[in-house]
Amino acid sequence: MRFVETLKPWNGRLNHVNWFKVMIRPFILFAYPSVLWSTTVYSLSIGWLIVLSESVAHIYRDKDTYSFSALGTGLVYLSPFIGGVLGTAVAGKVSDIIIRFMSRRNGGIYEPEFRLVMALPVAFSTAAGLMGFGWSAQERDAWIVPTIFFGIISFGCSLGSTTAITFCVDSYRQYAGEALVTLNFSKSASPTNPPLQSSASCFLLFVPNLMNTNVGDRRLPRPSILPLLRRLA
Repeated sequence: MRFVETLKPWNGRLNHVNWFKVMIRPFILFAYPSVLWSTTVYSLSIGWLIVLSESVAHIYRDKDTYSFSALGTGLVYLSPFIGGVLGTAVAGKVSDIIIRFMSRRNGGIYEPEFRLVMALPVAFSTAAGLMGFGWSAQERDAWIVPTIFFGIISFGCSLGSTTAITFCVDSYRQYAGEALVTLNFSKSASPTNPPLQSSASCFLLFVPNLMNTNVGDRRLPRPSILPLLRRLA
């Protein structure tokens, strides 16, 4: 094939698999344990950041807590940005070092399950960050305390999402494209999944007073997604 021919916008179909099979395959992959575990971890990693993002403005701009301006509240997101960058870097570099070490111990044979070792720091950093963020916000600690814990949460969520993707793709390389579709579908549908409902309930245990606001002598509900998550849970 000449170079000019490669510039054509249409070169025919590269794969002649039935369209219906291609469409239904991402849903069939939910029956695979590795994909199911990866979708759960990936959905929770994204879901936690969504839940926290909905609460940050209520926590930092409330006059009874930190009374930040809109600019100051926006700068709080520098913490999860740094945590996310570090989490992504650590997830790739450290995970590769671990799987090379374990492959040598396994006679030079690589197993996708070696990636699961990273689930330990994911669980620890995410749980510590969530509990620390909610607790420090409720106790009205110095603003830097929940901000640091926010970064720790982002660090753990980045570890979790990266670990989930690499483990899923390594487990079924022949279905890597469909597996990524499955992960993204589960992420989009996660607000109705039981794992995220339970997660929202746990988060609300630590921040029970952020659902309402005072207007004169009345207490009115804040326009937030968190009451919706409370009802779903």
